[in-house]
Amino acid sequence: MYGPQDPNDSYTVQQSAVDQKTIAAAPVYYDNEMLTPVQPQPAPAEKRRYPKWVRPVMIGLIVLILLEMIAALLLYTHTICIHKWQDATCQAPRTCSRCGKTEGGPASHRWLPATCSAPATCEVCGETSGACLPHTWQAADCTQPKTCAVCGMTEGTALGHQWSAADCETPRFCKICRASDGEPLGHDWADADCTHPRTCRRCGKTEGSPLEHQWLAATPKSPETCSVCGAKRGAALAVTLYGNGYVQTRTGSPLNLRETASTDGKVVATIPQHTNLDLYYFGRDDWYFVYYKTYSGYVSASYIQLGYYEEAAGHDEFMYGYVKTKGGKLNLRASTSTNSKSLAMIPNGTDLVLYWRDGDWYYTEYNGEYGFVSAKYIVLY
Repeated sequence: MYGPQDPNDSYTVQQSAVDQKTIAAAPVYYDNEMLTPVQPQPAPAEKRRYPKWVRPVMIGLIVLILLEMIAALLLYTHTICIHKWQDATCQAPRTCSRCGKTEGGPASHRWLPATCSAPATCEVCGETSGACLPHTWQAADCTQPKTCAVCGMTEGTALGHQWSAADCETPRFCKICRASDGEPLGHDWADADCTHPRTCRRCGKTEGSPLEHQWLAATPKSPETCSVCGAKRGAALAVTLYGNGYVQTRTGSPLNLRETASTDGKVVATIPQHTNLDLYYFGRDDWYFVYYKTYSGYVSASYIQLGYYEEAAGHDEFMYGYVKTKGGKLNLRASTSTNSKSLAMIPNGTDLVLYWRDGDWYYTEYNGEYGFVSAKYIVLY
């Protein structure tokens, strides 16, 4: 056979092409035994050569890929597992979430204490143990029924308030819980008198002290008498009729009739000038006891003239008249002079009691003031 047979022989590409042409043009030989033509074999193409390190690297990569595939298959089928452990609970031991493998046993229950509404209960799995505790009852009051202090359960109804009546200083209040309602009534005060302080008519509470007696001077008919409560003390005044007299003041003003024989005594009335009086002696020469209208009391002897005022004797009955001016008011003066002090202004048309006339003046009284008015402005009835 022609052509190179040794694979170690090397030819160039050009030489191989020439050989092919040469072979195709060569004559055909026949095998002596088979008498069949034998085609000449073409020379093999030259193989590309690689560096020596390539083959081991390729082999290593292939092995690595195969190992990873095997590892993945083992992991997938859980033949081997990189465990991811979940903590044990009271229902399950420690367990791998990937392959389901377990270790150890279940954990202990985490019990919550029993209450009156639930037995001891595991807060993890909800399992219960034992029975509920008894209720811790708080007694019912006015506003709340019987109530468990732990769970708030109620039983029955509230008792309701039991009100006491309000008094002067305290509103009505509940006898059980002391709750209050409304306002106090307030005191109903009775004024103090000579023997009792100011006193509440409702509750009897007192304030202050009793008043002092307001003693009226003793008279021949009565001992000293309290003008407030009517209490009496001592004896009636021992007097003797001394005689007659009349009021004679220096200015013509009325004389004070006092409750006691003193210039500090209370004035109980005023007696007009020239009024005739019965004088009673009671043991002192500087004062007389007298009666005047409905009053009794003491007058200073300095302003009493003994005897009987004759001019006044004709006027036992008072005169009556009214004020008549040109529309203005009439002066009530302290004496019979237009220069004297004006004590009051009397409106036109006012009715007056005229006690006596002194020249061109009348002596009269207006609103508790005694004095003189000009006679030319008075019309008698």
